[in-house]
Amino acid sequence: MKIVKTAELYEAKELKKLAPEPFSDEFSPEYLISVAKKTNRSLKEFLIDQTKVSGVGNIYASEAMFAAGLRPTKKTSKLTRRSISRLYDSIRAVLQEAISNADKLKIDPRNLEGGYFSANDPSGWFVYDRENEPCRKCKTPISRLKQGGRSTYFCRRCQPA
Repeated sequence: MKIVKTAELYEAKELKKLAPEPFSDEFSPEYLISVAKKTNRSLKEFLIDQTKVSGVGNIYASEAMFAAGLRPTKKTSKLTRRSISRLYDSIRAVLQEAISNADKLKIDPRNLEGGYFSANDPSGWFVYDRENEPCRKCKTPISRLKQGGRSTYFCRRCQPA
């Protein structure tokens, strides 16, 4: 942790490396297309890289990819402009829903693993942490794989290869 004065916040070298936040003016479909086309990483690894997209963690990445209908293993450089624009909209929608549901969080200070829905909330995750459960859209069992040392959840039918 580094403590800095508010006026110096954006000059801190640690923050200069971070990508724009999804609700900032700098984060646009054009920005996302530009950075996605310059890397050959998997979509999931790209999304959780805070130097590419700031504020999207493991859970939100899985949910945004599902909402966009994109396979987590797809190379970002191979995505179409249309797919990346759909992803842009999905990232913002998933994060906006998380913000909107923040008042429903039941935070246990002994378990800060997070998420914006409780496990018993039927409107919860579409794919995250739902391995082998039926997809809420097509009933195909949700799959899980490891990427970058993290679990990734997706629907093989709704997120085609």
